[in-house]
Amino acid sequence: MKQILVLNNAKSSNLTVLIHTFIFVDLLFFPRLMFAFGVPISLFIILIDFCFRPLPSKRLLIAIGLLVLMLCSVLYGAATGQNLAPDESLKRAIQLFTILLYSFFRFDTENVRPILVKVLRCFYVWTFGTMLLFYLQPGIYQQVMAMIYPESLDQLENNLDILRFAYFFSDPNSAAYLICFTFVGYLSIERKLNWGIVCSTMAIMCILATQSRGAYVAAAVILLYFSSSLKVPRYKKLLVIISSCLVLWTLVLFYSEEVKQAYSIFDARFDQEEDLGGGRSSKYKYFLENFNFMPIGSGYHLQKEGAEFRPHSDLIRINLSYGFLALPLLLYFVLPRRKSQVLLFLVFIAPFLINTVIDDYRLLGTYLLLFGILGQVDGRSTTNKAKQKPVS
Repeated sequence: MKQILVLNNAKSSNLTVLIHTFIFVDLLFFPRLMFAFGVPISLFIILIDFCFRPLPSKRLLIAIGLLVLMLCSVLYGAATGQNLAPDESLKRAIQLFTILLYSFFRFDTENVRPILVKVLRCFYVWTFGTMLLFYLQPGIYQQVMAMIYPESLDQLENNLDILRFAYFFSDPNSAAYLICFTFVGYLSIERKLNWGIVCSTMAIMCILATQSRGAYVAAAVILLYFSSSLKVPRYKKLLVIISSCLVLWTLVLFYSEEVKQAYSIFDARFDQEEDLGGGRSSKYKYFLENFNFMPIGSGYHLQKEGAEFRPHSDLIRINLSYGFLALPLLLYFVLPRRKSQVLLFLVFIAPFLINTVIDDYRLLGTYLLLFGILGQVDGRSTTNKAKQKPVS
């Protein structure tokens, strides 16, 4: 009888690990299902888990409260004529609420960690391979994207013209921040230095290829943090730094013309921002002059002088679209509660302030899952088994 129970428990544990692993594989590799808006396959697992698992009452009330604010904002915007696309704004409200459901999912971290490390290694190899294909064989890259990730075709020609690698996103910034989020999680749970060096090199090169300025800062913070906290002899740290620099320098020399071309395009983007509606400073100036002190806003789609206003900042959009109450409710799901979550949050701040992270399941969903996993990891040592209870 005991043997049967042990066998059943082992099968149940294996199934749980398989499901938990699939959720990450789906977010990092698979294309989205296109309905009213693109959703990952794993969302259905999250919804089933949400419906049948006991939930933290406080977190659930906050999520429902945020949903109510967003729905009221859409209705108010439609009634007053301030929102010219209420149907799309309604989709965005439902989308953000369902993305937040990923924060309710709880991983069996101890059993999932070894497999998750391998999944992330494969992710960096796959991303690095597609990045090389992007630059060396753009024609084949287009065919691969059209076959596997058709949703990325929207801006693919433009990204090829300006040499900005976007992985399976249409926006290269999104690709950069996804790699940054996974980079924090990976270095927090990887226990083999050699693999860490190899994957770090691939991750950094992919981030450089996106030409995302905010991601550059985030990647620098990640490297500084882990290089300073790495418990290895100083000469090994120096060896890693020198080796990485030599690899990058060799690639720069080998592809010097391509690097010069990419740099000129990257530099020209500063001048183009003014022609495309102003840079971040002008948007924040408008935000400060029009700060929303009301409890609700007018919905996702904003207007400025009769034209659609694209804030390129989640902070600005949350306030103007949903009112001043929405920001603290949203921050409840992303603010760190333990030391092991602080670095991930610092990386999150960059796209939250100057790009967007709330508009895509793969970005915010990955952040919320890694946030929960790191909450179960002892922040004092990335090699110790979790000794803390999951963050509720």
